Amino acid sequence: MAEHIADGRGNGYKLGVTIDGSGFVAAYADRLIQRIAYNDQGLPEYIGYAEPGTADGAQTWQIRKLTYVNMRVTAINFASGDANFDKEWDERTGYTYT
Repeated sequence: MAEHIADGRGNGYKLGVTIDGSGFVAAYADRLIQRIAYNDQGLPEYIGYAEPGTADGAQTWQIRKLTYVNMRVTAINFASGDANFDKEWDERTGYTYT
């Protein structure tokens, strides 16, 4: 079931369900760029979202880290423990993920 949310600028968007329940990316996924970094086993380890045109070194990324057990995703955590768009993609390995 989807619900409608506003983006703070008076625009309403249909909110879908994402794998980790984060509403912002679900609502704006069609307007964000995405970066994916892979681990040594070829599995996605980091996923980043930002506005189109954002430099990898800009502090406007939301970054998530996927944790695996037996090749299966068991957790998806945010950089610095929050979903804010204030991280640098280039610095993704230096953040704490909770």
